[in-house]
Amino acid sequence: MVDGGCAPPSLLCGSTCTNTQADNNHCGGCGRACTGDRICAAGMCAAPCPAGSDRCGGACTNITTDRNNCGRCGNVCPGTLACIAGACGCAAGTTNCMNTCVSTQTSRTNCGACGTTCPGTVPCTAGACACAAGTTNCMDACVSTQSDTANCGACGTRCATGQYCVRGVCGAMPALYHGWASPLAGCLTTGFNAMAATNLGGQYPYNTGDSNACRAWKLAATVCTTEPTMYSDTNNWQCPMSGGFTDPVFGTYCARPNQYACSTCPGACNASCIYTPLSLRNCSGAEASQP
Repeated sequence: MVDGGCAPPSLLCGSTCTNTQADNNHCGGCGRACTGDRICAAGMCAAPCPAGSDRCGGACTNITTDRNNCGRCGNVCPGTLACIAGACGCAAGTTNCMNTCVSTQTSRTNCGACGTTCPGTVPCTAGACACAAGTTNCMDACVSTQSDTANCGACGTRCATGQYCVRGVCGAMPALYHGWASPLAGCLTTGFNAMAATNLGGQYPYNTGDSNACRAWKLAATVCTTEPTMYSDTNNWQCPMSGGFTDPVFGTYCARPNQYACSTCPGACNASCIYTPLSLRNCSGAEASQP
């Protein structure tokens, strides 16, 4: 309905069409003035909103951060964009890709730039489709050529049935860790892709990502001749008193009847139980904590 030729919500106040929903001098009706610092909002006199806010739907709304009223009432930010300082956009470190904020440093479907998709299972690392250190891109899959029997030493080099890939070479592999199964959950003992040196010249195999407890068990299981036992918690393992360092593949150790009989040992003796995760006693009786 038109009032005096004025379209709602305006009314004819005197000779002028006035929006009585927002006019401080005609708030809610002609001649109804708001006093003091009060303002007309939705046809009612109300206290002004704080700086950075506006009255949207009768309520003070922070238009600098509200996604549904960004910069002004009713301005809705599209997709997952945020309202930042009164404008729809993405937080620092992310990029607007089709109205979705993503990290082009890690997003496999927007790697380095919107719409750039990494092939296969290759991850997005620092804004580039690339395999992590220690792995190789073989047919768009990141593999360890040190342990992958389908890509041993190089992509496409497949080991024969029954062979293992050990440090990039196909061949027969003795039972790792003397064939013992680790009591630690998730501590796989069927293969390895990395080696670590002990403090006294030997090496032990493990998998990248193994927990400290898993690596400690693998160190003990490599050098002990009898199954290692826990002496404190799952981070601490020792060779039993009768064990010795006799592993012909990974260890450079000698067998001794117990962990203190070092008089004839030319290098390292047995494991001790003083340090974490495992320590070795040299022939002078000094303890050395292992990695």
